Amino acid sequence: MNVSPEQTPAVTVSDEALRKAEQYIEEEEGAAHHMSGWLGVFLSATAVIMSLFHLYAAYAIVPTQTLRPIHVAFVMFLCFLMFPVSKRFRHRIMWWIGPWR
Repeated sequence: MNVSPEQTPAVTVSDEALRKAEQYIEEEEGAAHHMSGWLGVFLSATAVIMSLFHLYAAYAIVPTQTLRPIHVAFVMFLCFLMFPVSKRFRHRIMWWIGPWR
């Protein structure tokens, strides 16, 4: 059965359903920072640089002694900045993690 896009009804999700979904995700995966501004751009750029490094490592021959520490450093850096120690420290980076406050 072929249905044209004009015939299909638009699906809308209520704000309450979105909040419940976000709450469920937080319960399953834990709290995460939602950074904006220059810090959000910095974290996004770091993730893009990490991806580009891994694409380069897939293309070129990178020795294991170099690849593994760089990979672990990228992952730990992003994890420590993206996931708060506790829910009460969400959406900001505390002074003991870095110079931002």
